[in-house]
Amino acid sequence: MIGVQIPEALIKFANNQNQLELGIRSLPEFSAELLKTAPRLHSVIFSPNGKLCGFVNLYLDGALVSHRMDQDIALTAANQLTLVAAVSGG
Repeated sequence: MIGVQIPEALIKFANNQNQLELGIRSLPEFSAELLKTAPRLHSVIFSPNGKLCGFVNLYLDGALVSHRMDQDIALTAANQLTLVAAVSGG
């Protein structure tokens, strides 16, 4: 199981949890497993074409991987995924 940290702004879409546990072994499995585990969150952060929306980034152990979602990056239970929502303001 891989832990996924959920930002405060998105917790209401993640079954009111600040962390989810997903049974995934590689980064490409993230979207499908999130759809099963937290479908509301999935619908908010993924566009209809299956890409992460521009207002959210995904980090793997502190390294940005949003642009590498289709790469076969292996994951283990020691890894941590973190969703980071963009902050806007003036």
